[in-house]
Amino acid sequence: MVPTLLQFRTAIATHLGRVLGEPADSLLPLVQQDTAHRKAGHAVFSVVIKRLPGGDKLDEEQIQHCVDELSEDARQYVCNARRVKDMLLFDPAPGQLIRLAIQDTHKLFTSDTVAGSVALLGKRGRETDRIVVVNGLSLQQDENGYCALRRSVVVGFISRLVGSKGLIKVFCERSDGDEAINGLFCGLDLESADQDTTSVKTHLQTIEETIKTSKEMKFISKDGSWLVQLSPKSGQVKIYTPSTTATATSTSDQGPVGPMGMPTPLVQTLALIANHFSKYDALDRYIWVVPDGRRLFAEQLLELAKMVYSPREVEDGQERTKKQGWPDLVEVVVFGPAGAGKDKTDMPFSDTDNTPARMARIMEYAKAEMSKIIVENRGGSLHNDYEDGDFEEDQVILDEEALSRMATILAHSAVVVACAGTRRLKKLNMNMKQLLDGKGNSGVFLQYVLSRLCGIERKSGTRLNPEANLSLLHPYPEAFHLALVIAEWADIHDTLARSLDPYPLVNYLFHLAAEIGQANRVFRVKDMETSVAEARWLLFWCAKRVLEHGLMLLGLKSVERM
Repeated sequence: MVPTLLQFRTAIATHLGRVLGEPADSLLPLVQQDTAHRKAGHAVFSVVIKRLPGGDKLDEEQIQHCVDELSEDARQYVCNARRVKDMLLFDPAPGQLIRLAIQDTHKLFTSDTVAGSVALLGKRGRETDRIVVVNGLSLQQDENGYCALRRSVVVGFISRLVGSKGLIKVFCERSDGDEAINGLFCGLDLESADQDTTSVKTHLQTIEETIKTSKEMKFISKDGSWLVQLSPKSGQVKIYTPSTTATATSTSDQGPVGPMGMPTPLVQTLALIANHFSKYDALDRYIWVVPDGRRLFAEQLLELAKMVYSPREVEDGQERTKKQGWPDLVEVVVFGPAGAGKDKTDMPFSDTDNTPARMARIMEYAKAEMSKIIVENRGGSLHNDYEDGDFEEDQVILDEEALSRMATILAHSAVVVACAGTRRLKKLNMNMKQLLDGKGNSGVFLQYVLSRLCGIERKSGTRLNPEANLSLLHPYPEAFHLALVIAEWADIHDTLARSLDPYPLVNYLFHLAAEIGQANRVFRVKDMETSVAEARWLLFWCAKRVLEHGLMLLGLKSVERM
């Protein structure tokens, strides 16, 4: 299925190709989508004139033909074209965009692949030869709770994103019996890093023997430790500590002479990763999530791995070629540091706590504070931004069990969205009081908007009709703007797959939620004529499914009432 906005870009490229006598495929990359200023009267699609074939040599008449000579096929997708300075601007036909965005989204989310993706995530029983490993094990003994939370959120997001297309194996610290921490990996099965101790020891022995017999590695003896010289950028790295029983007494051309001590964390981690590759024969992709402070550690490990596990020569007829070694298959995904920022009023945690305990204290604090907020607003609303339309709810007083569940989900949403709402490589400052109050863009706000959509579905009783008369939405700019954001989902998903950064997703969901609110102020569903109600609910249903899927990628459950 061709994404909605790609159909519009293709139509514009085809039109320009006809006018300029160029193939449409070569012009397609030049047609850009402008999302930053679409509400300020700017067009959605633009082309820089200088980038067109001929560029500065194009005369004014040719340029004017690009905006004046729209064919009938082009006019199905473009309602207006104009030149502004050095840009060609194209406005999409509102009716066509609304129709295609809704039809394509409905088809996408009613297909077996997407509809079943939530249930299939993390299940071992899927029949597939494609295995993806996401290694998110901690590399820092002094890792603070905020950094551990951010790492867990990034690992969970990446695992759900890439795991829908294969069998996913996730390695990250688990906390037996701690629902708050395990909730960060909702829909995923965590692999135990301790269950393959024997296999890891075998790899440690292999590494030791390879190092001892290597004639290519340059070793250095320092106070009985074994160091290896890597590239000038990576420098020297210790691989074995001094032996407790004996020390090297001399140094040969190959390096220290004498017994090795204990392998350093670098070698231990190398053995662990090597074991993953030997354990999963059908391993298709390996993603290693590493904190920014351990970036050099990862680079040194992979450089050492290429020395130890060098590519093998394979005979192919009369030729001998080198088969790619597993170190070349490792994708290192780096995330920035995290802390409380200027907000030092949060609960302190002891330096002796292990990582899951530090995360648990933050989540417990978030849940306790969220419970207070819910109790204070019991019978009311956490937001007052949606006074019109169908967002009003009958007052329902929650019992203690339902209140506890809501507090858990909202606290979880607030923390996860805050962790994912900063670009992955940037420093994250988590102000707990600010992210829990639910004002402005937050995880609580996203849950609120989703619960209101559930309320429309619950109270209106309107059936989902894919054949609804969408022309009833054409006169309303709110329908166009919401459909446009819905249509962007395919591009957003592609961006996420390339960057493995949850930030674009969170930013998109905030934008989507805002457009849902604007549309709801205009589109009432309950008590409307059947044809009108079905058209409006079909638009809201598509928005609801996209919002649900986005929250699913973040590992968030949803609340149907707030």
